[in-house]
Amino acid sequence: MGFYYSDDIYLGCDVKDREIIVFDNIIRTGQKIRSRIRDLQSRGAKDIYCFAAHGLSPGDELNRIVDEEGIKELILTNSLQQSSEMKRVRYISVGKLLA
Repeated sequence: MGFYYSDDIYLGCDVKDREIIVFDNIIRTGQKIRSRIRDLQSRGAKDIYCFAAHGLSPGDELNRIVDEEGIKELILTNSLQQSSEMKRVRYISVGKLLA
């Protein structure tokens, strides 16, 4: 298992031909997650899935991140409502956690 420590210091094993899940708390501009994805792709990662608790970027920016970076799927909580149609972006409800 490999993981990022701090912003861009990767500690871990070989990711070549493996499915990878990238976790982040908040996607604001997408720069941090883009950097991590590109690094993992350069190391030969097969499929990359991303999870973030909050997607603060506008919907079109989230779609751009998924399309341009070749993410298999982006999973966000519905803590913030997005108005636009999202391709390959899935929302997980936090309703039961807050009830």
